Amino acid sequence: MAKSNSNTKRKGIWLLFTEEQLAAAIVLLGGPIKALGEEIWRLNVETGLPTSLWFQITEKLKIVHNEKIRHSLYKIWHSNSHNIYKYVQDELKSKNRIFTLIDIICIYILNYKSDL
Repeated sequence: MAKSNSNTKRKGIWLLFTEEQLAAAIVLLGGPIKALGEEIWRLNVETGLPTSLWFQITEKLKIVHNEKIRHSLYKIWHSNSHNIYKYVQDELKSKNRIFTLIDIICIYILNYKSDL
């Protein structure tokens, strides 16, 4: 995964987390990432529920869940300036590589045990 430039001064919402942390939180949702684009940022009875994707991201980042934070996350996701989608894609590729390696090891172990 690409590293964020830690030499730049962080401000605003970026004081709470890094691009990598946000990408990891999005990947941990485990569902269709495209659904983030469909969920509104405005906080209401429905979007305040734990089933809300933005709520789940704030929980994973261990930050407060309010409309201002939701709006910031929404703008980051829909903006090209932070390349969050690329961070997410890199994180997914990394997870898939690890998963594939684990699969190979498990298959090897299962095959080895069957020869005993």
